[in-house]
Amino acid sequence: MPLLNIHIGRKLRRKRKKLCMSLSEAASQLGISPQQLQKYEQAQTRISAGLIYRISLLYGFNPACVYEGFKIEEENDEAETNITIPMGQKKTLNVLLVEPDPVDELITREALMGANKHVKVFCLHDSTQVLDYLRYKKIEVDFPHPDIILLELNLPKSEDGYFILRELKRDPDFQIIPIIIISHTSKLQEVYQAYKGFASGYVCKSDSESYKKSLKGIVHYWLSSVILPYSS
Repeated sequence: MPLLNIHIGRKLRRKRKKLCMSLSEAASQLGISPQQLQKYEQAQTRISAGLIYRISLLYGFNPACVYEGFKIEEENDEAETNITIPMGQKKTLNVLLVEPDPVDELITREALMGANKHVKVFCLHDSTQVLDYLRYKKIEVDFPHPDIILLELNLPKSEDGYFILRELKRDPDFQIIPIIIISHTSKLQEVYQAYKGFASGYVCKSDSESYKKSLKGIVHYWLSSVILPYSS
């Protein structure tokens, strides 16, 4: 925001001059060159919040005061000539559900698809199927690349949900896909391990109504509030 940089620079210059402090003296105490400090005051270079804080300690003022008197609307006239067109919202949210329990699968499907008509769900039931579908392309279905994955931790066979989380997050082809853990438990150790494995969320299924509400929130967030890697 160029105008904000100008506003901050003017504030800092006034504070320094009010103290009758020269550029050289102030710059020396800040550990930067006088030329660099002058660039900050003249908004030729964007100043960091950390340096503003250090300057506030030197000049003896509250760092928040550098923003006083500035309104975001002041940027509008300039911004109109340099607009970045945002990517449009996705028309469809493709959800890969990894769920071994048929009852939970039905509840999850109904909640997801009931939250928005533009949600598509494809379900797999164990770790082998997930890797066969995503990595090895052994499962051929008419379902696009998933936008998000809902992953149950308790999976049949030897490999659990943590294994799938680790495998996908270390694979360059799939590591950008948001993975949300779904589980009937919310033990601190499990939640911690999920986020440590770079999960994008953790949802407990112990209460069906709360679970359905959470799923609706997930749909709204990933379909309407953010830009996904495969937005189209």
